[in-house]
Amino acid sequence: MIALNIIMSLTLLYYAFLISYTLCRLLTPKKCFRHPGISCFLLMASAIPAIWLYDTLISISIPLCLFLCLLVFEGQWKVRIASATIAYLILVLVETLAINLSSALLSLITGKLVIINRETQSVPYRIFTYLCLIVTGLLLMNFFVSIIKQHFLMARPKILILLGLPLFLINMSPYPLFLFRDSPYYNAIIVLLILFYLLMYIPLSAGFQQLHDQELHRRQKEQQYKLMQRQLSFSQEIEKEYQEIRKWNHDISNHFISITYYMENQKYEEAKKYLEKLIERAET
Repeated sequence: MIALNIIMSLTLLYYAFLISYTLCRLLTPKKCFRHPGISCFLLMASAIPAIWLYDTLISISIPLCLFLCLLVFEGQWKVRIASATIAYLILVLVETLAINLSSALLSLITGKLVIINRETQSVPYRIFTYLCLIVTGLLLMNFFVSIIKQHFLMARPKILILLGLPLFLINMSPYPLFLFRDSPYYNAIIVLLILFYLLMYIPLSAGFQQLHDQELHRRQKEQQYKLMQRQLSFSQEIEKEYQEIRKWNHDISNHFISITYYMENQKYEEAKKYLEKLIERAET
């Protein structure tokens, strides 16, 4: 039991690193925090005692510590909540990939089906899963954060909350089943969870609709920008041709002045040579 708690504590420390990195990439820290990444890491690490007290408490303490991390950053609360939701979803995604990878590799190594879940008490299996988690996080964390940051800058926080918060709550919803699995109200909790899943369809549907509308608006803006770029390019070409015509008129005027000077001073031979040079230059 002690070995499993140590592994879970190390896992939580790694989760704290992932969440701190994500929040620092998406949000601007307050000036009073010189090292926001370290502050977030320590706040997330404060959930470790919950592992040693009661395993299920970790499911509650992680979101609570994540909310406290938002106090390190500035900006609108809806932006910060959207960032926290994204950070948690990245964490869930990395964890899911690591568990599936660990199950697949252990099944190949042992020659039998191995499923890693909360009931898995084998210390070697848990250690192997933790190593897979580290590798998966290091390989995919920066990739996920870079892509999400790109869309995060374009998407409105309201859309991110409508899409991310229901997924966050759905991921948290199985925990009441663990808490009340021996309770006489277990069946009632299952019914409430089903109703909860149905209700989550409303914000998800609204979020996808707003995301669709925003994408249409973005495409219109992009088309307008391209049209303005073409108009600007056309204007620059016209301006360039106008400057060339002005230069040509100026040169012609100077040539006429020179020829007039030769003619007035009866330097016909010089005028003839000057005209021949002009004709030769024009032909080349």
